Amino acid sequence: MQIGKFNQRLFLLFLKTPDIFQSLEKLPLQLDSNVFMFEDKGTDYRLLEVYRIGEGIPITVNSVGFWNVSRGMRIISPIWERRNDLQGLPVTISGENVNDLKG
Repeated sequence: MQIGKFNQRLFLLFLKTPDIFQSLEKLPLQLDSNVFMFEDKGTDYRLLEVYRIGEGIPITVNSVGFWNVSRGMRIISPIWERRNDLQGLPVTISGENVNDLKG
């Protein structure tokens, strides 16, 4: 069975056991994966995001924000501010001068 990328859909998981992290390590998560978990903290639920910087690198779990009945959802920061540490992963960037393409 081939498992596709996890950046095409939004996944919400309710955290009931620490073993969930071992299961998530086996998934082909990517930097732009949309996998979120809620952790029950009594009167609040903590929202966690799960992604992987690159192949062979352990998953990253960040606290994204909180939700409760009285205040609703409180997000800490935008996604790309939270996912800006590539942990030394090399990035290749290329560009092309558009003016050179004109005849």
